Amino acid sequence: HMDKFQRYASTLSSSSSSEISPTALSISTSPKSIETTKNIKRVAISKHLEYPVDVERLRDMLIHSNDFDVNGMDMFGLAAIHKLASWDKPDLLEMIKSIQKKLKDNDQDVDEVNWQLLTRGRDAFSCLHCCVDMRAEHSLKWLLRELPSSELHPLLLLRDAQNRTALQLAQQRAANSEDVFVQLLLPQSS
Repeated sequence: HMDKFQRYASTLSSSSSSEISPTALSISTSPKSIETTKNIKRVAISKHLEYPVDVERLRDMLIHSNDFDVNGMDMFGLAAIHKLASWDKPDLLEMIKSIQKKLKDNDQDVDEVNWQLLTRGRDAFSCLHCCVDMRAEHSLKWLLRELPSSELHPLLLLRDAQNRTALQLAQQRAANSEDVFVQLLLPQSS
């Protein structure tokens, strides 16, 4: 009596002119191959983020960083930082930063958040552009206050697909020169 796998293998070998060896059909279960596969197949956190955010789920994904990619993008080309910045969730941006710091302090292997990551697609926005675009004032204030200058300065210079910095996007969208987003970004960009 043949099991389904053996029948399938015999069908393949009889319908093909070349022989299929038993080793070609075997699946490796050695720890090394499982570890390699695990590292390759990390899931983007942003694929599990929907508005409003399930805070506990996000915390779990950050803590289990070997299974999830904080910089990974969803099918729309958005990483977690882009979504959280757009949704005006500075408390969750802080949570990402603090959990990653705790994991690093405990000598755990953690991917650093790439704050300079641009969205894929037609806009190519940074997280600052996302704040301006969605009028997310609290997230913008948090990013300008909390990111170290070594990360903030290059972020201020990033240009979107239309060659605009976040300040230029804010100026373009501003109703007047007193616009809060222009006022926040202007001193930082000089």
